[in-house]
Amino acid sequence: MEGNVTKVKKLLREGAKVNQLFKTQSEYGESYQRSAITALVLTLVSCVYRNITPRSMSRLLQLNPWETKMNESTKAELAKILINAGAKPDMADTHRWHNSALHYVQSARVMCILLSAYPLPVIDCLNLLNQTPLHTQAYMGEATSCQLLIDAKANVHAVDKSGNTPLHIAVQCGHDNVVTTLLMAKADALEIKNNEGYNAIHMKRASFAKQNDVDRCHDVMRTYLENAGLVCFTRPVI
Repeated sequence: MEGNVTKVKKLLREGAKVNQLFKTQSEYGESYQRSAITALVLTLVSCVYRNITPRSMSRLLQLNPWETKMNESTKAELAKILINAGAKPDMADTHRWHNSALHYVQSARVMCILLSAYPLPVIDCLNLLNQTPLHTQAYMGEATSCQLLIDAKANVHAVDKSGNTPLHIAVQCGHDNVVTTLLMAKADALEIKNNEGYNAIHMKRASFAKQNDVDRCHDVMRTYLENAGLVCFTRPVI
């Protein structure tokens, strides 16, 4: 079977439209459109394709499936090929929250490749929740990717529709490594309050998070803030 890398290079030589959105469907029957680079970071089916009519789209996808399981090296190589071909990692899809590849990616190696795109991607591109990639990376606990975004000048104080900063979200999800990364980038833990009136140091855990993990986040913030001479605080009452 023709390898994915060879296949993608061949399609690009034949004039595949690297930033064209293609139609696809979720396992729940939801229809949406997504670009090649976004589909790659999600490791979906084939998404680099010829500029063809919608009628033949499904046929091409059947002829050129990508493996649903792809190793890190192959994924990184494909990402580099697509980025070098002009793929835009900040382009939103039409699935639910309209995320981009920068929102979805769960690999620091691939994130680094996405951020090498030229023209430079919009680092603080927003989804429908007004969340930047730094918000979603904080949610997923991707500390290294968070650092890469920060190094690319991502706004650590950005707030989403709920008024949450990436630090709010990292605390709520119990990702102490991300909390440390954001604090070292001078993320605000005191002044910015979300729509419920909580600043980051008083955020309670999300329903899926473990209380011990959230407690560690509070400990990290307490130590950081006390060392900075800013505040001594108690944990919120759960």
